[in-house]
Amino acid sequence: MCDTPICNILLLGQTGVGKSSLLNYLIGESLADSRIGKPVTQSKSGFVGPYEKKIGSQQVSITDSVGLEADKRKDWFNNFNKLLIQHDVTAPLEQWYHVILYCINCAGSRIQDIDCDIIIKCIETCSSVVVVFTKADQATEEETEKLTSSLKNCLRERNVPRNSMPIICICNSSPKSSPPQFGKEEILSAITDAWKKTASMRLPVLIVHKLKEIITEWENIQIKDISRNINAFGEQNNELIEYLENEMGIFKNELFQSHFRQITMNLLQTYSPCTPVIQNELTINNNFIHTFKLEKKNLTGPELVGRVFASIPVGIGIGIWGLVSKSKEKERFEQAITNFADELRIECDKQQEIITGIIQKTLKTRKLKFIPLWVTIYKSLKKLWTLFIKRKK
Repeated sequence: MCDTPICNILLLGQTGVGKSSLLNYLIGESLADSRIGKPVTQSKSGFVGPYEKKIGSQQVSITDSVGLEADKRKDWFNNFNKLLIQHDVTAPLEQWYHVILYCINCAGSRIQDIDCDIIIKCIETCSSVVVVFTKADQATEEETEKLTSSLKNCLRERNVPRNSMPIICICNSSPKSSPPQFGKEEILSAITDAWKKTASMRLPVLIVHKLKEIITEWENIQIKDISRNINAFGEQNNELIEYLENEMGIFKNELFQSHFRQITMNLLQTYSPCTPVIQNELTINNNFIHTFKLEKKNLTGPELVGRVFASIPVGIGIGIWGLVSKSKEKERFEQAITNFADELRIECDKQQEIITGIIQKTLKTRKLKFIPLWVTIYKSLKKLWTLFIKRKK
């Protein structure tokens, strides 16, 4: 479907847990045998792919991992960390790993520390993890329950919430074997839910990140302007103080209104068509009062006497005085701008929870799917044409 986004899936697990079999099971064909779906890129990084395939009607891009072997764990983790950085929350949305499938051999009935290490690492990057117990047909119900309990305890000991992380048992053996395969529908359902969860976790972080980029850009521009316009003595900069404080107020309002709204709308539009109703909901608190203010200065008697003495000998003392005074004034203004920018960044962090609520509400009421620009334009023109025909009648 042209209006359905590609779901990026990362497949992880230790050697021999059945990742390749799971991959073949999900896409309904054997990649190893048929060579169909050959990876676009292959490297020595320990990760292969992506495989551009379809699971049902959903277009997916699956990156497979080389099995994690005991004697190569250090290299594997180094490559894994590099991969996560390349696809972290600041990367373009289409490069995110929307779902991470972590495979554990159900027949082994044992959770290892390395399994928990990898799962926690994924969770820390705001990624949705679906744990897949492979070879479930080879384990008893008691063994499965024991494995589930062991995983819960492992995560609980490390203060990691597990309630929202699904655990799915599958049998991905040959379709002709007995017992029959099972678990595929549960995985597909979990992928859809995990995809939406990734959006609700990562989008707020990305929005705050982009707001902070705007703050830094504004901060740098103001500091450059100050360097050009600052005068040597404090009383000469009082008008500049009034201008700067006015600019601070305007920027604060723009940041938490128009900038925040535009960033959020652009990102949400990637997932769903956003209506004006959603746009009206995109507002966060911008009434906080920044604590740092520039103090206006007036020329005092001691300063006047100091300047007179500094002018002896003429042209040397006054020049040195002026340079020192201008440097101090420049430092005073730059500190004010930096403090204001820092307070804005702190306020952005405080507002992240509110932003998360807005994103979750939006995604809950709308289907998770990309809408290409041409589809939006086509639907708009069609609606206008329908209204035109009705009026004409």
